[in-house]
Amino acid sequence: MSQPSPEDQIVETLTNLGESWLEVDYDPREWRTDALPMSLEESTARKETLIQIQTSLLPSVKQQLNDLLRSFGLADDVPQPKLDAALEITSKFGSEIERVESAIISLAPWVIRRGRLPSSIDANDGVLKKFRSDQLMWDFRFMLYNELRGKDNDIRGLFLDYVEYITSGQLNPDHPSDSEDDSKPKLKDQIIHKTALLSRQIDDMVQCSTRSDYGVLQHEWKLYVGYISELLPQLTAGIQALNTPQAQSMSTDQPEPSSELTGLVKPLLIKLFQRSAAIIKLVRIFLNKLIDTPTRKTPIAFGDNWTSDQLVSFQCEITSICTSIEDALESLVSIPENGQVTIRDLNHMDRFASQARKHMEDGLAQLADFMIPAGSSATPPSPRVIFDDLFSDFVPQFNLSIQNFKNDIATMQTHLEKSTQLDFQGSPMVTLR
Repeated sequence: MSQPSPEDQIVETLTNLGESWLEVDYDPREWRTDALPMSLEESTARKETLIQIQTSLLPSVKQQLNDLLRSFGLADDVPQPKLDAALEITSKFGSEIERVESAIISLAPWVIRRGRLPSSIDANDGVLKKFRSDQLMWDFRFMLYNELRGKDNDIRGLFLDYVEYITSGQLNPDHPSDSEDDSKPKLKDQIIHKTALLSRQIDDMVQCSTRSDYGVLQHEWKLYVGYISELLPQLTAGIQALNTPQAQSMSTDQPEPSSELTGLVKPLLIKLFQRSAAIIKLVRIFLNKLIDTPTRKTPIAFGDNWTSDQLVSFQCEITSICTSIEDALESLVSIPENGQVTIRDLNHMDRFASQARKHMEDGLAQLADFMIPAGSSATPPSPRVIFDDLFSDFVPQFNLSIQNFKNDIATMQTHLEKSTQLDFQGSPMVTLR
């Protein structure tokens, strides 16, 4: 039996690595019902491990990704593939990942339920606070495979692109892709782009591990700003769908009751889409008040004496604002897609809007307790003055936007209750076509 070619061996190795990361959302650490403070020896050892992660282990992963790019002949300084080098890199990559992950997990080797981490445990642990080590672990694992983002920004997706690059024959310098229209994205360009993104992601992880507690939280909020902004095009598409002739009700000289209801419901639906866009923009304004931007430094900072439990609780409130709005919009954008609106849709949107308002209220209450003035000043303003300056106008605007959204839902519910059409669960509905 002949020896498999280097190409076949690389394909098999990359495929197997990708398959091995499909369950990275599983937490492999020990669950505990109590927590013990770190001893001085543990603290010293973990600081040494963190330094090794920052200066050696994570940079090594970045280097291997770029070496793999070069071994495929996709770097400017190495125009020809070197498959023996590619095979060596891929064959060692799995064990390298295991080394990095093991080191990261050793920083916080146990899981404990939120609310059970006493203030005496890690309030003074600095860069070794559990929430920071947990964040580093999940950032690393999701860099391997992020199910929510498909194959856009993880190593598994990059490796699948390499597999396609090999199996489609694009290692061949005379492959037709080289003569394709330059305006079309090419697979090799995707590989180069993803490698650059992943390299930047690793740099961000290293930098984030050296930041203050507030800096770690800011890193996540910057991602949220981009994430919720991606929801806006869905709202624009929904409004366009409702305004197209296909979505118009087929009225006659003597309209049916359902057609009359459609005429009442559709303008309210369009208004809901518009109100949703306003809510998203307000949340984006809120997040930008908390983070440093290229043109503005936030006047907020956190003290260093907050525990992981307190910081995670606050982070969960901020995250839940965004996820509640996303859940409400998921029901909203499905309405023109399905060509009908049901009481269940409206109930879902109303519930998630209420949740977003509650999470905003709770998050702001915690923020008022946590925050201190940023920077150094002989006469710093009080936290209350800073808080009022940032949020006194925002809070009533946000609450009014949510209430208007809920009021329009209530009006639609009144119209739907008059409908004789029922969905599969026997709940009133109105068709839009």
